[in-house]
Amino acid sequence: MTQEEWLKDFENKNGRPPTQDEFSAAWSSGAFSAPTPNAPEDSGKKRSKTGLIIGIVAGLLAVILLSVGGYTYYLYSSGDINGTWRSSELEKKMEKTVSDSLSTYSEDYDLSLSKYFKDANVKMTSKNDKVLMTVSYTVDAEGISKAVYKFLDDQFEEQLKAYLESSGGDSLTDQEKQAIKDAYFTNLPSQESLQKSLETSIKESAEEEGLTYDTKTGKIHGELFRGKVNRFSKTVSITEYNKNAYVEDINKGDVILFEKEKDKLILDAEKGDDITFEKAGSVNADV
Repeated sequence: MTQEEWLKDFENKNGRPPTQDEFSAAWSSGAFSAPTPNAPEDSGKKRSKTGLIIGIVAGLLAVILLSVGGYTYYLYSSGDINGTWRSSELEKKMEKTVSDSLSTYSEDYDLSLSKYFKDANVKMTSKNDKVLMTVSYTVDAEGISKAVYKFLDDQFEEQLKAYLESSGGDSLTDQEKQAIKDAYFTNLPSQESLQKSLETSIKESAEEEGLTYDTKTGKIHGELFRGKVNRFSKTVSITEYNKNAYVEDINKGDVILFEKEKDKLILDAEKGDDITFEKAGSVNADV
């Protein structure tokens, strides 16, 4: 087994690269074959003991340097995180945060507004050792405005029913009921006006956080931070960050540790508050 084959086999079995001690132990036990230096040409003359010792030492040094060089190359290649990564963990946290913030409306007004917040996407792309982390999600302003109007309509029907029961029965014609309903909604904005007001508010809020909002698709999108990858130290150095968006414990100049385990990328692995990303594909455009 060659050195490269052993390294790949070790990572497949253990899900991580070997430590220097493990690598050295495997090499010492003959787990893989190390390249051997070329033997010097035989000149036909008897070699001195000094020359023989120098040749042996030179040969050992060559093997050691080749082995260390191979391990260094492996460290470099194992720090390659080029590609697209998504964090379902952060996406679920986003959805829960929105759901919790809208729980008051759900309980007090029987409006399940959290279902109109969808398609959360927290993505990190890396190409040529440059990193870009983005966030996007969709807000259905039309769906919210329809839900609010349905709530108002149901409230009106309940109030009208209670009034008729208290007054001794249903003595109003359909035309009279519609007239009362029209008067009830006269002082309220139309559903279309409510939707436009929502879209304006959403756009302003998104811009305050350094994000963009597309009223046609309902999609909010923006950058969270940019950084550079150091493959040897397995770190990402933050070079730019969106100071308006809430990115916990991330600032320009910060250095974030990472570990790669097959198709998973774990950020900040030494602080206990890891963020896990899953491989989602390759990257075509520049970061």
